[in-house]
Amino acid sequence: SVVIIYSLQMIFVTSGILLRYESNYLIVFVYLLLATVIFGVLNLAERSGWRLADRHNNAAEYNKVMAHDILRNVLVVVPRRFLSIGIPLYLIGTSLIIERVPADFAKMALLVSGLMSLELFFDRNAHSIMRRALIYITAAFVVYLGLNYMPPWLHFMERFIGTFFILTAVAFAAAVKFSPRRRKAEFNTTATDYLVVLSLLAVLVASKGDFWGNEWITFVVQMVVVFYGCELLITEKRSRWGGLSISALVTAIILTVRGILLV
Repeated sequence: SVVIIYSLQMIFVTSGILLRYESNYLIVFVYLLLATVIFGVLNLAERSGWRLADRHNNAAEYNKVMAHDILRNVLVVVPRRFLSIGIPLYLIGTSLIIERVPADFAKMALLVSGLMSLELFFDRNAHSIMRRALIYITAAFVVYLGLNYMPPWLHFMERFIGTFFILTAVAFAAAVKFSPRRRKAEFNTTATDYLVVLSLLAVLVASKGDFWGNEWITFVVQMVVVFYGCELLITEKRSRWGGLSISALVTAIILTVRGILLV
């Protein structure tokens, strides 16, 4: 019900943005058309007794499909491996190739690296909230610096970086969608996740389609993609010394050294 409400709200908001310069007659016509379609579908669903399929009934069929080893490797293992290798490499690689690190970012990175070290050495909780926040902060730093301080001679990498984020988003979706255990027990998608996606679509509509020409929009989209990838890796982590935690610590140290010592 919440997802349907979000979807309807998104339709009306998007229509309002797209029709803001149109005549009142067209706006009223579109509104009445949408309202008629919505109430017509609701009436039809009520009369026919339509309801969403029972998830429990689909679980058995889903497990039969996932029992196939080849399909499991393609749809579960490969996306998970891509995220566990790609995101740490992106964090460390970007921190090394950016043109420079501003002093304020370096000071924050110093604080992050200190807190991360304390977390890894003294906090035995594999899913520490503090460690999760530090990883997110480091990832946000890297995404922002990668967009604003990429050396001019590396502009040819923009297409490659864009491809990386697309593959990361696809890998995350596949890892969640095609793994019953991970989806049900470890990483439950909610209406809030759906709202995040709709919000990104709304931002794209508001940008009038000039997506890659607006750096702040690119930053938001890339950051959300990295955050979801990090969230999946954090959720699956069984020990505090995971590849993502170590790479976040190394990235914070690199940013600190480059911004304070190598100026």
